[in-house]
Amino acid sequence: MSFRLFEKILEPSQIISGEGLKTRYHHIWHMDQSLKAVCLLMPASTEEVSSILKICYQNNLPVVVHGGLTNLVGSTETNGNEVVISTERLNSIEEVDSSSRTMTVQSGVILEHIHEAATNADLLFPLNFGARGSAQIGGVISTNAGG
Repeated sequence: MSFRLFEKILEPSQIISGEGLKTRYHHIWHMDQSLKAVCLLMPASTEEVSSILKICYQNNLPVVVHGGLTNLVGSTETNGNEVVISTERLNSIEEVDSSSRTMTVQSGVILEHIHEAATNADLLFPLNFGARGSAQIGGVISTNAGG
């Protein structure tokens, strides 16, 4: 299957394939090993994620999600036949509501940025661990990182 399926919904800068994958990897402990995938896609909105997943479903393409790549569960490893969706552009803090003590963030927001936004709003986000400078909240939640 070709990365060209995604050219109708994404800009060229949001699609990495072929030789471009050599600069990417599947885990921070394996940065010396090039990413094996059909392509790596960098959506910038939930609408783009939805369109990507629709195309993958219609073409029976397996999907692997990449966030900060700090996981210990092996969930970001690929074999070469997958479409990788990177959450690196889904990195906005959409709202900090001090009165309700809530924060709305996209899945690619780095944990440390959440800490900073909470502190700036005179709040505390209590989850903290060593990879806070690179771990993304989507992966933190999906793997229950930090307990």
